[in-house]
Amino acid sequence: MSAAEFRQLQQAPQSEITQTPTKTQKKRKSKAGGCVTDSLWHSKFTKELSRLHKTPDLISKDKEYFYQVKFLEVVSINNPSLEKLTNASPNGGRRVGAEGFRMVAAGLCKGFPDLQFCVPRLHYHGLFIEMKKMVEDYRSLNAALKEVSYDQHQCRLALLEQGYLAVVAYGFTEALEVFNAYISNGELPDHIINRWHAYDIENLAKRT
Repeated sequence: MSAAEFRQLQQAPQSEITQTPTKTQKKRKSKAGGCVTDSLWHSKFTKELSRLHKTPDLISKDKEYFYQVKFLEVVSINNPSLEKLTNASPNGGRRVGAEGFRMVAAGLCKGFPDLQFCVPRLHYHGLFIEMKKMVEDYRSLNAALKEVSYDQHQCRLALLEQGYLAVVAYGFTEALEVFNAYISNGELPDHIINRWHAYDIENLAKRT
């Protein structure tokens, strides 16, 4: 891809991204005789949310997971063409023993963001989101800020340095706010983008 084509793709609205139908999609004929693709990508998230809502204790035990699934359901419904451009990193949870060794040996990067959207927008190459619970779910704002580990900060800063947008989103609403602004080439929310400018990462971020 030439530099000119890359810049054109960056400015293209999300609706112009095309996608080849896969096994997760089905085709139906339109009344005009053409072919319309119905994405079933969102069904996995909808099904999981239904399961979680039936057992509220599962939500309270892992709100970060709940917010991430809820966020992905909305993204998948409104942006089905991003299915093969979206990925989640299996960094959550503590892995020990053989499983932990295998994951690290296979290239798992400690602190890497939870979600990756491989779509260039604005002047960034792609969007990375580290999901956290809502600020209100923590004891205080300071407790919420300290929940982001030193390794997560280092990954975020490294991605920013390489031309990617990497943010920490506290809850479903913040994640969606950043995503919608990014994917539409809109104005990014300053309170999320610049949250860490005055934060002393070296002394305040937790080490794991």
